[in-house]
Amino acid sequence: MTETTNTTKPTGAGGPAGATQLVVDVSQLTVELGDPDRGHGVRIGPVDLRIGRGECVCVVGTSGAGKSTIGQALLGMLGPGGRVTGGSVRVAGTSLFEADDKTLRSLRGSTVTMIFQDPTSALNPVRRLDKIFADVLKAHGTTGKDEIVARTREALTAAELDPDAAMRRYAHELSGGMRQRVMVALALVNRPAVIVADEPTTALDPTTQKEVIELFGVLKRTNTLVVITHDLRVARRLADRIVVMSLGRIVETGTVEEIMTAPRHPVTQGLVANQKLTKVVKRRDRS
Repeated sequence: MTETTNTTKPTGAGGPAGATQLVVDVSQLTVELGDPDRGHGVRIGPVDLRIGRGECVCVVGTSGAGKSTIGQALLGMLGPGGRVTGGSVRVAGTSLFEADDKTLRSLRGSTVTMIFQDPTSALNPVRRLDKIFADVLKAHGTTGKDEIVARTREALTAAELDPDAAMRRYAHELSGGMRQRVMVALALVNRPAVIVADEPTTALDPTTQKEVIELFGVLKRTNTLVVITHDLRVARRLADRIVVMSLGRIVETGTVEEIMTAPRHPVTQGLVANQKLTKVVKRRDRS
């Protein structure tokens, strides 16, 4: 399956348009999950993906396309049975798969961080939020009490939460939307170079989904974002560039306008057609 590049101003395979400082450089990455040669595993790649500072790239595709594996690779970690069999991943100039464990622990959260799909499972239920933020900051070298409080307040405010109220609460006292905003704040608190969001709206109700998408729309003004989603509606609202994956490979890249109005690859055409059909059905149900 060959890649279709829809963009008119490429800067290399899957690269951002224009002269932009490169923050993510994935080159010929190949990942194996399970044992593909024996028929009970999958092979992802080879994948090339380059992202410039300040870009918001949405990686889209159906379930099993390999998009979450790429997101995990950007943090130098893979799921059970996953292993890199070729290529490289560099984030902010550091080669993740050549780094030792200590370096990787330092990078995760400070240079690159992830917002997970289910915030409930990612938040310690017996720690108050101010303590959770303090733990994250201390793990990356911020130890002064005043600075911890200031950085926590800054991150919660950026995530559009009232810091005074939020810091005194536990995760179970928050709504689903507020928990997701806390995850956004935790991602921001160490001021990383890249934020990866894995299906950040999937577990939310439609109203909260809209609110979180709007929040990400604000975040993209000042952050480099990689948003992994099966939902083209999310990508359409947020992306500077859309990357379409199928069967472990990138099959098409382009701007939102290019992908939505002139998709070239059959997989992309199917995703666009399904998104349009969903919109028609919802409009009919409201009438």
